[in-house]
Amino acid sequence: MKTLYKMSLSMLLLLLGVCLTSCHDTEASLMNKGRDSRLIGAWLLVETPGREVLSGDKAIVFEVNGACYGFHYKGVKRVFYTENNNRLFVFVYGDDNHQSSLIRSFYYLLSADKLYLWSSEEDMLKRNYNASQTYYKPADLILNS
Repeated sequence: MKTLYKMSLSMLLLLLGVCLTSCHDTEASLMNKGRDSRLIGAWLLVETPGREVLSGDKAIVFEVNGACYGFHYKGVKRVFYTENNNRLFVFVYGDDNHQSSLIRSFYYLLSADKLYLWSSEEDMLKRNYNASQTYYKPADLILNS
């Protein structure tokens, strides 16, 4: 019985060590992912009459170091990265107690001072602007970026 207990405890400690290492590896790998530099800065939502918008979605900010702010997801910290100049990923760290980390993905298009975000690739490819959340970069923020 003691042997079974020791083996179980050893396996539990081994799994815990692997999990903690993988969390650190996840953060390091996210910080090394590519980022579309055109996203850097603050973006404000172009509100559409009749469309409900959560307060966290009204403004989003992307920083050079990969941090991002805004979006309505619960969590402690957010990091973004992009792929193929049209796919945006937002990694939301959980709070270690009650919430797990999660990744949200969007398809995006940048056009002049506008940022369009879609939840589906099909809508992006069709340029279905009615299905997008549209953001703009205010002129004074463009000059100061």
